[in-house]
Amino acid sequence: MRHQSKQPKIGLLIAIILLVNAIFPVSAKASRNGIERPQNNFTIGFTFKVNGVSDLCSGALISPTFIATAAHCVTGYDSKRHTDFIFTPPATKLDAPINSVTQPKVLKLTIPEGYFKTESSEVNDIAFIQLDKPLATKGFIQIATDVEVSTILENAALKGYGFGAVYETGETYSLVAREYGLNWSKPKADSTQIFQLSSKNSVACSGDSGGPITFTPSSGPEVLVGVLHGAAFVSNRCGTTAPDGLYYMQVSLISSFLPLINEELKKSFQLPTPTPTATAKPKIYKITCLKGKTKKYLTGANPKCPIGYKQTAKSLISK
Repeated sequence: MRHQSKQPKIGLLIAIILLVNAIFPVSAKASRNGIERPQNNFTIGFTFKVNGVSDLCSGALISPTFIATAAHCVTGYDSKRHTDFIFTPPATKLDAPINSVTQPKVLKLTIPEGYFKTESSEVNDIAFIQLDKPLATKGFIQIATDVEVSTILENAALKGYGFGAVYETGETYSLVAREYGLNWSKPKADSTQIFQLSSKNSVACSGDSGGPITFTPSSGPEVLVGVLHGAAFVSNRCGTTAPDGLYYMQVSLISSFLPLINEELKKSFQLPTPTPTATAKPKIYKITCLKGKTKKYLTGANPKCPIGYKQTAKSLISK
């Protein structure tokens, strides 16, 4: 991608996805200088096919059945949905064996209006994947509110997460979630949906698309701020430095789009409680046992007379 102005030009990772060739089948690279976080409990990797070619993206699990990711990870600008999705539960290796019985399917895709414009559009590059069954039952990340986002100070430390090939080693993809450091820059006054982050030593690459961007407030746990959708000066499927020596990435702010799924998202946390199987109570009988003139009365589910006694009567006393 060429630099055309003094400002870093954000190269959409979707552009990389569309570059299909035999040597590098649109699979994606993980962050440069990323740190492995195998026990990460909210970052997921998922594979899919674009025109029959396999690809990889990342996402954030925000409920048992909802994933937040980038729109270009689920559909093309022609509104044609990608196919053959396979999802990796959090803290599971990307190459773990797939159980076709338990693998969830895509129930619904929610994408904001305005995304399907042109291939150069960076607007509304965010999507919510709703699955037909839980990908996990715990460990979801909470979404940052507008108030929490407004309190993030300029240049504050944020984190990005994703899967994919590892830049330093040339591995096809990272088996576990990787974390990379970022610095916050407040959104421009004319945009409440897209903002730009920078870093001195790490950057996202193709395959980190859709991955969670998080912030940890001093007063609480790590929260989801947005999802990644682009990097500046893309070369070899990975962002490179701008003239000022920094890496730049572009992110979609997630809270702006929550109204699209609010009601369904709330319901997704209310997983049905399994109905306990009723255990049938055994029938209780009473029998009369006779030996000479001696009688014995015994009760139970299957009472039997002692040796030498003869059963003379049997009645049902409870069901």
